[in-house]
Amino acid sequence: GITYQYLAMATAADGVVAGICYELNERMARMTASGADRFANELQFLMNTLKKYLSDDMLSVAENCRRMLCAKAGHLQGDGPDGLAAIEELERLGRVYVLCLGE
Repeated sequence: GITYQYLAMATAADGVVAGICYELNERMARMTASGADRFANELQFLMNTLKKYLSDDMLSVAENCRRMLCAKAGHLQGDGPDGLAAIEELERLGRVYVLCLGE
C-alpha cells in the first residue's frame, strides 16, 4: 500500500508547488526577464525533484507556470548569471535534497 511518508510528501509537494505558482503568477507583471528566467530554472528543478510526489494536476499547473515564465524571459538561456551557472547551482542543491529524501 501507500505509506504515510508518501502521503505526507505528496500533500506537501502539491501545496508547495501550488503556493509557488500562485506567488509567481501574482508577481509576473512586475518581474524582469532575467528574474523570470531564473524562476523558470528553479521551478523546473523543483518539478524534477518532486515529480514522484506531485499529482498530475499540479504537474500541469507547474508546467503552465514555467511556460509563462519562459515566455516572459524571452527564452533567455546562456552562460551568464541566469544560464549555466544557475543550473549548476541547482544541481548541487538537488544532490543535497536527494540525500535528505533518502532516494
